[in-house]
Amino acid sequence: MNTVRNLTSPRAVLAAALLLGACSSPKVVTLEHADADFEAYRTYGFAQELGTDESQYTTLLSRSLQEAARRELEQRGYRPSEDPDLVVDFHLDSRERLRVRPTPVPVFVYHPFDDLTGEGDYAVRFRGATEETLHVDLVDRHGRVVWEGVRTWRATGTDPRRRREAAEQALAEVLSAFPFEAGSAIAADVPGRGAFDEYRALARRGDPVAQFLLGVMYQGGHGVEQDRLQAAEWYRRAAEQGNALAQSNLGLMLLRGLGIPADEEEAVRLLRIAAEHGVAGAQYALASLHREGRGVPQDDRVAAGWLEQAAEQGLTVAQADLGLMLLRGQGVPRDSGAAATWFERAARKGFPRAQTRLGMMYEHGRGVPRDATQAVEWYRRAAEQGDPMAVERLERLGSPDARTPP
Repeated sequence: MNTVRNLTSPRAVLAAALLLGACSSPKVVTLEHADADFEAYRTYGFAQELGTDESQYTTLLSRSLQEAARRELEQRGYRPSEDPDLVVDFHLDSRERLRVRPTPVPVFVYHPFDDLTGEGDYAVRFRGATEETLHVDLVDRHGRVVWEGVRTWRATGTDPRRRREAAEQALAEVLSAFPFEAGSAIAADVPGRGAFDEYRALARRGDPVAQFLLGVMYQGGHGVEQDRLQAAEWYRRAAEQGNALAQSNLGLMLLRGLGIPADEEEAVRLLRIAAEHGVAGAQYALASLHREGRGVPQDDRVAAGWLEQAAEQGLTVAQADLGLMLLRGQGVPRDSGAAATWFERAARKGFPRAQTRLGMMYEHGRGVPRDATQAVEWYRRAAEQGDPMAVERLERLGSPDARTPP
């Protein structure tokens, strides 16, 4: 587990839909990326090695979760590798919420826009209660989250042993819902499917979260035939009730004219509202618009501000772009060290553009010590994903790892 974080705002919204039900719904809900090639996946690894600067509790919890994940995956025929097909990443979130109005379902949502990745969440608010939520991501070589599972439970208190046992049980339940075996693209039936009728009934009664979920399902064709017009309509209904994730998704559809007529002015309005409420996908979109001067005044300083907010929430592409702006001194003071830090955060999650940039930093000693070995390693990782700049760099360095992109 990389970190134990206390989240108070939604993280990004950008890749496949993930629905998390309340007490009347399954404990674990999962979704796989529509374009994932599960037949090609045979090995696994973990997002990061455990750091020595973590607390003893966090380290013990991380190790126990990794061991639990190993057991579950190896039962399905997956084998550990230093260059894995799938990277396992854990996020354990602790939250304390006050109920402000009845909401029938908590939800963690993930859906695609272009090839960008991100994640977002929306929590049901319990009066005086603390929740624990475990997110398990399986990330492929292209940095895509190809499968994700979530389990939420009532906190067991402050005792580290009890909390660790609860987290281990949650992880086992999440990965028990992972339907694939190594080298197999045939999925077994798992809990959490067939939620469309339930959410449609709630949406028709005016629940904004269910309306948002219907939009996600229609947009991605999850459990229902894809229909972007229907998606936009349900997003609109939820957005009018203040649902920030729906505002973000509808804004992106209007910006691109996806299934509905493009409306740049309305898109910017909705994206700004969602961004101000912490939706990282909307923050990234606003940053891009300000960099281009599209629908808003061109302003690199404002763009960098939105990028930083999205990057801090873990949006990979925002981390890579913020690193480049810091390297160039574009909208922010030039800072090679900070640039290298952001490149590394994105690179370690498999983002090829950031891997190539990080390789260049090591090659030239900008923001990090000059290190040809590190440079070649990061170029190699990016080249394996077909990044042409990385391939060119490897060829120029005369590395045997140079290869032609597919």
